[in-house]
Amino acid sequence: MTFEGLVRDVKVSKRGKDYAVMFEQASWSKGLKLVFFRRSIPDAGGVAFIKSLRERHVRVRGLLIGHRFFGPEIIITDRNMILDVS
Repeated sequence: MTFEGLVRDVKVSKRGKDYAVMFEQASWSKGLKLVFFRRSIPDAGGVAFIKSLRERHVRVRGLLIGHRFFGPEIIITDRNMILDVS
């Protein structure tokens, strides 16, 4: 799917290694988000890029997953999945 939205927040996991780019003002397990796992962060643009998405409009392409514990998420594994940032 292709999704567009305003990033409300960027959260760091309790482990401090994974990131959630939140499209809703909600907890990690409730809101729609992009998830960047630690092993894919370099391929996705790095930590500075991920943090720079806060309060920006993002268009992304990926598979929307309804995780039973973590809720709705799109797993980002590569920078090319982020189609536009404005």
